[in-house]
Amino acid sequence: MKCDKVYFDAYQDKEVHRYIITTNDLVFEFLDFGARIHKIYKKLSPQSNIVLSFDSIQSYLESATYAGATTGRVAGRIKNGTFNLNDKQYHLDINNPPHHLHGGEKGMDKMIYKTDIINNENSIALNFTATLYEEDDYYPGNIDVTIRHTVDINNTWTIEYFAKSSEDTIFNPTNHVYFNLNQNFEQKIYNHELKISGSEYCEIDSNGLPTGNILKKENFDFNKKKSLIKGFIYEGSDSKIRGGYDHPFILEGEKKLVLSLPTQDLAIEADTDRDCVIIYTANGLDYQTETFHYQPHCAVAIEFQQVPDAINNQLSNIVLKKDEPFYSKSRYTIKRRE
Repeated sequence: MKCDKVYFDAYQDKEVHRYIITTNDLVFEFLDFGARIHKIYKKLSPQSNIVLSFDSIQSYLESATYAGATTGRVAGRIKNGTFNLNDKQYHLDINNPPHHLHGGEKGMDKMIYKTDIINNENSIALNFTATLYEEDDYYPGNIDVTIRHTVDINNTWTIEYFAKSSEDTIFNPTNHVYFNLNQNFEQKIYNHELKISGSEYCEIDSNGLPTGNILKKENFDFNKKKSLIKGFIYEGSDSKIRGGYDHPFILEGEKKLVLSLPTQDLAIEADTDRDCVIIYTANGLDYQTETFHYQPHCAVAIEFQQVPDAINNQLSNIVLKKDEPFYSKSRYTIKRRE
């Protein structure tokens, strides 16, 4: 295995770099902008990329996809951008009217992180570190964060989150990676099959906020492998409220997930320690670059986290106490089917 560091772009007069980790048969690319996954493709075949990505910082920002980025402090929406903690009300910026989304205008996705490369015998890790200040994002407390991306010889990509806050705060990060196993983003993800260890999901409203109701419906039950198209075509499907999937699925047992495609030799096997996974099918994506038009349903995001707006709906715990260490881990393994 090896890791190469190369220039990618510039943002706010600072250089942004690509970190290219090569295993025996795959290449994983990361950016220090947003501590994000940039690409995953077969060795010597960049056109086989399965991760939604862009060729410039401008496109990452203009597309408003959060593609591959670490998002937070709190991933997902916070209703009306307000919450109460320790009998005090906090007001966050409203960047997704009328709500606050993914940490706001100065979220973790827009930071350039200090990066350290750690070479191990059977893996390579990238430590992305930064400090978030309350005067910048309006969350209580300053918080030191490290996002560690590790790739091993078995093509397992592990994300670990470490954090400590100077005050009681809320913290619920995720990685906003999107996949398309067709290896062609002109093809929609309707043919993908999904299996989730859990059969319940959070009902959402038209703004994408959990209502507080936990539901179980056949067309949204992925406890047994099912094609994503089922949730699009089923009459009365909850996918219609958001133009596709944009739902938190409650994880049970081993908290595992498998995304596969019958016509390809690649599959994603993933697991986490979080309460839920957001399945989002890029419903609002409509972005034109010089070479490509990205459209709705061209990729599916798999975001492991606690339930969105948990500080208000109490469906998960996202409170991080002062000086208490935070740790979370999620893994995605790229499998070649025999």
